[in-house]
Amino acid sequence: MIATVTDMKAFLPSIVMKDAPDVFDDALLVSQEALENDILGNALMTAIDTEHPSSPDLKKKCQRIVCVDAFLRSINEMDLVLTDSGFAVVNDQQMAPASKERVANLKASLQARLDESRDKLITWLTDPAQATLAWGGTEQYKRLTSGLFLTYVQFLEVAVYNNITANVYPKTWSDYLQLIGTLSMTLMTDAASYISTEYADELLEKVRDAEQMDEVELAVLRMVRTALAAKVLGDKETFMQQITKAVAVMKANAAKFPTFMASKAASVPGLTHADTPIFSMF
Repeated sequence: MIATVTDMKAFLPSIVMKDAPDVFDDALLVSQEALENDILGNALMTAIDTEHPSSPDLKKKCQRIVCVDAFLRSINEMDLVLTDSGFAVVNDQQMAPASKERVANLKASLQARLDESRDKLITWLTDPAQATLAWGGTEQYKRLTSGLFLTYVQFLEVAVYNNITANVYPKTWSDYLQLIGTLSMTLMTDAASYISTEYADELLEKVRDAEQMDEVELAVLRMVRTALAAKVLGDKETFMQQITKAVAVMKANAAKFPTFMASKAASVPGLTHADTPIFSMF
């Protein structure tokens, strides 16, 4: 196991329990399995658990995620015990019980830290400097990057929150994880019908390879991402606005987008505004 109760105390100063209680053992195992299944993959998790990783920071990043996740999973059960007479609440006369509001605030704070930690790990893993880890060949990498976003915060930067999207807007990294499959499908179907399958593939590879893009290319990437986020959240109007805007920008800068211009999608009429100053579209 890459993280223990002792490790939890280092990342979670609110734990003042004596010794090393086994109350967190199962939660730690579940959280480690989630990290392996959702992000790392078996080979990298095994390497971290049994060997010295290529970077001393990697194990600590993973331990932080496992510890905070395990603690969050355990909070609701921490003061309950099952007796012969039924469930009872643990009562320590030397400490006043925390209010529901304080517990809720703690959970919200820890959830924000967990989401940020997962994003930071993925950002670190997708850095070309870490290519020697071979994470890029895992199913986890392919799935996490297939929707044109690398992190949850990238999604939040462009996802429009309104009356249409409010009910399905992802509130946590785990909520966002459930959307990635739909984002991937939307990129290669709905969006690709406008920007072409060929350019959708090219754009995805540029994002995965952290390829340098100029101002116009980055603007198109942001429009396509905004369109994808809107579509998966049910906002068809924003999707159409942003995807047609992206097409217009590409047609107005044809030399920068040869893959798109060579595709059948580029010949679809009605999606260009050649008489509009290009930077007014950004």
